[in-house]
Amino acid sequence: MLVADRRKVAQSTAICRYLAKQYDLTGKTDWANLHIDATVDTIHDIRHKIAAFHYEEDEKVKAAKRKAAEETLPFILERLDQQVKENDGYFYDGTLSWADLTFVLCSII
Repeated sequence: MLVADRRKVAQSTAICRYLAKQYDLTGKTDWANLHIDATVDTIHDIRHKIAAFHYEEDEKVKAAKRKAAEETLPFILERLDQQVKENDGYFYDGTLSWADLTFVLCSII
């Protein structure tokens, strides 16, 4: 939860986007921000696919969800890896953005 000027916001992606604007971690154009937002959404998609089987209690359902993730995640991860290679180690335009920080955060939690 973010509290600023006695106002509260509880949505993590909205908070991250807000803070990114405050600390100059967004793109310089709307097009750049579209790409950064799309990357953040892709990172969250990966996290959701992993969480879907990780937290599943029913072993049969868990196995099916894990199999589905194992079939789709390599393609998505390869795309992200290529994106980083094309951008000098970052997700967009060769510079640090909130997409890079989102990836790091999602990798450690």
